[in-house]
Formats: sequence, C-alpha cells, structure tokens
Amino acid sequence: MSADLLARLLVLAALVAAGLAIGLVVITVRGWLAASAAAEDVRRQLLRRAAWREEATRLLALRSPLADSAQRAADAVDLGATVTRLGHETVAGLSFALLDAIPATRGRTTRFRRRHDEIAGRFYSAINDATTTARRAGRALTGDEE
Repeated sequence: MSADLLARLLVLAALVAAGLAIGLVVITVRGWLAASAAAEDVRRQLLRRAAWREEATRLLALRSPLADSAQRAADAVDLGATVTRLGHETVAGLSFALLDAIPATRGRTTRFRRRHDEIAGRFYSAINDATTTARRAGRALTGDEE
C-alpha cells in the first residue's frame, strides 16, 4: 500500500471518527435537553401540587366553622323539635282522650285524631329531614361525607 493511500485512509478514518463523535455529542446534548425539560416539568408539577395542597388546607380551615355551625344548628333544631313534639303529643293526647270520653264526639274524635297524627308525623318528619340535610352539608364542607 502506498503512503498516499494510507494517508487518505487515515484522513477518512479520522473524519468518520469525528463524525461519530459529533453524532454522539448531538445525541448526548439532545438527551440532556430532553431530561432537563422533563425535570423542569416535574418540578412545576410538584409546585402546582404543593400549591393545591396549601389551598385545600386553607379552604378546609375556612369551611370548618361553617360545618360546626351547621352541626350546632341541626342539634338545636332537633332538641327544640323533640321537646315540642313531646309537648304536642302530650297535649293532643289529653285533648283527644277527653273528647273520646264523650260518647257524642267519640266517632269524630277518632277520625280527627288519625288525621291530626298523620299531619303532625309529616311535619316532624320534615324537620328531621331538614336537620339530616344540614348535618350532611356540614360534613360535605369538611370532606367527611359518609
């Protein structure tokens, strides 16, 4: 082999090696840039999640007093309704018992009492439904839903 051919082959080999080296550098830089972009994306997601957690904690702190108030209001209404219902049932029971003792009013009294008890039952059931709803709303405010 001649020296000239050998020199050309060496130059060609050097060019190929240089091309491969440049290719490796380009691939490495592209990979590094992609990894950097992915790392920045993960960093931003972590910051967003931290901000969401912080905001959720603040909202929960703001909602807790409302939830407590809903619970207290439901308890107060329940207590008042229970006392009222007991008193109402006692007075109605005595009144209907007196009317039932009179033979001339006995038939009507039975019908009226049945209708009275039905209406009163619906009324107190509606109060119970309202307090149950208030309690659920209070629990929903704090995420303690059943």
